[in-house]
Amino acid sequence: MKKYGLIGMVMMLMALLALSVSPAFATPPTTEPCVWDVQLKSTDGTTWTYEVVRTSGQQGCGISHWDLGLAICLEADIISHTEPAGFNYMGFGTDGSCGGFEGLKWEWAGVGEPGDGPFEFSITLDKAYKQTTIDAVVKTGVGCQTIQVEGPSCDPVVEPECEYTLTLSPQTAVNDVGDTHAVTATLRKGPDPVEGATILIEIIDGPNKGVSGQGPTDVNGQLTLSYKGEEKGIDTIKATYLDHPCATAEASKTWETGGGSIPGIAGWSIIAMTGMLGLAGIWMLRKRVLT
Repeated sequence: MKKYGLIGMVMMLMALLALSVSPAFATPPTTEPCVWDVQLKSTDGTTWTYEVVRTSGQQGCGISHWDLGLAICLEADIISHTEPAGFNYMGFGTDGSCGGFEGLKWEWAGVGEPGDGPFEFSITLDKAYKQTTIDAVVKTGVGCQTIQVEGPSCDPVVEPECEYTLTLSPQTAVNDVGDTHAVTATLRKGPDPVEGATILIEIIDGPNKGVSGQGPTDVNGQLTLSYKGEEKGIDTIKATYLDHPCATAEASKTWETGGGSIPGIAGWSIIAMTGMLGLAGIWMLRKRVLT
C-alpha cells in the first residue's frame, strides 16, 4: 500500500511539472478596422465647413480621396471652396472607385499619407440653402467607407419679408467741396414712424468713406447725419436699422469744386490777361485826351 501510494504521489508531481512547462499559446493579434468620420463642423446656410478625421485603423488606412454627396442642382451655385495643403479640389464627378458615387471630390496629392487629420474643408454657395442628410464617402487603401452627414439641400432659404421700411432723403444731391450735406433717414413700420430705433448712417464708398453716425430716431422716425465734403467725387451713403438689418437704404452725394475756390493756372492766366487789357485801354484813353 505504501509502495503504491509513493508511486501515485510521484506520478502526480510529474503531471504537475509537465503542465508547468507546457508552452502557452498566445492570442493571435486582431486587425483594427479602418474608420474615418466626416462631420459638418459649422454652417450659416451659405458656407458649409466639414471636418474629416481618422478614428481608428493602421496599415493602409490613409485617405486617398473623399467625396461629399452634394446634389447636382447645386453645382452652378458654388462660388468658392477651401481645402488643406496637399489636397486638390476636383469638383463634381462620378467616383468609379467607390461604386459610381456622385458628388464633390477632394483628392490627396501630397507626398506619402496625409495622416489622421482632422482636415477641414469648406464650400460657399451663392445663397443660403436648407439643411438635409446626405452621404459622404472616404476612400482608403482598404476600400470605401460611406458616412451620413448633414449638408445643403436644393431648397433655398426664403428670407421673411422685412416689416420695416427705411428711406434716405435726399436720394441724390450735388454740392461744392467744403459745403455741409445733411441726409435724413426715416424708419416706418407699415405707415407709422418708429420712434427710438437705433439707426446707423455711414459713407460706405467715395471720398468721404468712413464717416458715420448713429443714434435713436425722433418722434417722426427720423435721424439726420450732417458732414462736410472734403474732396471731389461721389459718396455712397447707407442707412441700417441695427435691430432689424433687413431694413436698409442707400443714397448718393456728388461733390464738385465750387466757384469760390482759388483759381488754377488757367484761371490766373485769364485774370492776368483781363487786367493787362484794362490797363492798355486806360492808357489809350489817356493818350487821346492829352493829344
